[in-house]
Amino acid sequence: MTLQSWNDVSYVSGPQSGTGPVVLFFSDDVSRVTVDYMPADADDSFSGRVFTTSDTPQMFGDSVAFSEVFDADLPGIMAIKTQGTWTVTPTL
Repeated sequence: MTLQSWNDVSYVSGPQSGTGPVVLFFSDDVSRVTVDYMPADADDSFSGRVFTTSDTPQMFGDSVAFSEVFDADLPGIMAIKTQGTWTVTPTL
């Protein structure tokens, strides 16, 4: 196991896509994110947590496929836990 500081996470901007867990440091200055999620299998789920400078952390997720808009006062860190595929798009 390797531990890192939040300060070591590289900045990203714009839509981000992937498969599996990840930690993203969004530099975009927006109030919401659009999340599209497809589970890897029937036992998979999506858990998203957003930590921002506004001290208003957000948590959201589901165990079925979805495409939804969530409050997320970016810039900030978004941690994703899943084995499925996802896209996160900063949204005004």
